[in-house]
Amino acid sequence: FGFPLDDQEGDETTHEIISAAARCMPPICVRATKIGDEGTKITWNKQSRTRAEWNDFNDIQRDEENDLFEIRIYDDSGILKRASVSNVKDFFYSSALQISDFGSVQNSLRIEVCQVGVNGRGLAAKEVLNVL
Repeated sequence: FGFPLDDQEGDETTHEIISAAARCMPPICVRATKIGDEGTKITWNKQSRTRAEWNDFNDIQRDEENDLFEIRIYDDSGILKRASVSNVKDFFYSSALQISDFGSVQNSLRIEVCQVGVNGRGLAAKEVLNVL
């Protein structure tokens, strides 16, 4: 298994290890709201790894250079139906896209939402949402 510690023949390799603590926290309060016959609006709140002060009573301070979120929508079998990115804390899933993906407008959605930061894809919020 590998080279002995005193063996000078081995190649030197450098690896960067990014711990879970350096990744973005999963979004919270993920919700789905039906917008008439137009589609479903999915919203969430972000969490912070470093600066979680809630000074403006609206949102936490940004601890990433940019807000970028990845949204994945799955069917009941866990097959990915749609993946998208958003630079705001919501995603509009139109009725036309739902019909294209599933054959009908959905009453519940199995989704993952994560923030993408400088250290890559963050931890994902995994939810099954009833569309209200």
